[in-house]
Amino acid sequence: GASGTGIQEISSLIDRYGAGISQAIGTGGRDLREEVGGEMMLFAIDALAKDPDTSVIVVVSKAPAKSVADKVIARLERLDKPVVVQFIGESDLPTRGNTTFAPSLAQAALSACQKAGVRIAAESRSDAQLKRIAAAESERMSPQQKRLVGLFAGGTLAQEAWHLLSAGGERVYSNVALDKELKIAGDEPVDGHVLLDLGDDIFTRGRPHPMIEPSLRDEHVYALAEDGSVALILLDLVLGYGAHPDPAAGVSEVIAKVKEAYADRGAYLSVVASITGTAADPQDYLRQREQLEGVGAIVMDSNEQAAQLVHAILSRVAPEGGR
Repeated sequence: GASGTGIQEISSLIDRYGAGISQAIGTGGRDLREEVGGEMMLFAIDALAKDPDTSVIVVVSKAPAKSVADKVIARLERLDKPVVVQFIGESDLPTRGNTTFAPSLAQAALSACQKAGVRIAAESRSDAQLKRIAAAESERMSPQQKRLVGLFAGGTLAQEAWHLLSAGGERVYSNVALDKELKIAGDEPVDGHVLLDLGDDIFTRGRPHPMIEPSLRDEHVYALAEDGSVALILLDLVLGYGAHPDPAAGVSEVIAKVKEAYADRGAYLSVVASITGTAADPQDYLRQREQLEGVGAIVMDSNEQAAQLVHAILSRVAPEGGR
């Protein structure tokens, strides 16, 4: 995949669904750009096609250049093995031969398991459940609270969340936006919904990536304590070797303080999160989840589901879609 956290999200969900993977090949996030041409992706596809331990191939990428995507799809169509493709921003492509296009990272994981004949051990929350949660969260907010602030460590997770929210009719400014009218650098003030990939170069010059040192995100969360316009914060946590040993600890402490500041002035701040990881990661998925839930954050089972809940909440507090 041309997507580090995309690979992690899919493989983590496959683990939670009760299955496993044979290989995870990172091609580099820029591999499907025009100037690179998907060279590593094509090489990896050929290798996996010959691998006897791989029964289903999953291809994932941040929004690719169309000419490169077409070249990759043409290679995939020649394979005998079933293939699942998830290109961020492409959600309505028809099935081509053995190649299925998934509308999200979570759906890619689900489709891969189904094609491998795996009985799914996990189920997603229903629309009715999401609406009930959204109603309970929104009724505690003040009328002035309208805005979403998304603060992400994972670039692909940020872009997927932006795409899903935009597809739902939300107008969200972002440094990963695929709409030029909504594309921002990331460090300018924004009047409206905003979603930031804090791993972008503009935030990491002279300091570690937020997956390694999450205090960068903690600072952004704390800065919202006096902002009466924010209704909810959307976060991701990414686990694994090389990531911070306990990313939930710092952000949970900050969330508790910011929620208290909102409560002191008669408001309520909703925090929605997802965790990309497994129980086998050194940070321990369940321990990270418990810390977030312990301070009132709502932890959803996937990045897609977190975005769906955020959309459900915004539909109640800002039905104009952030316009």
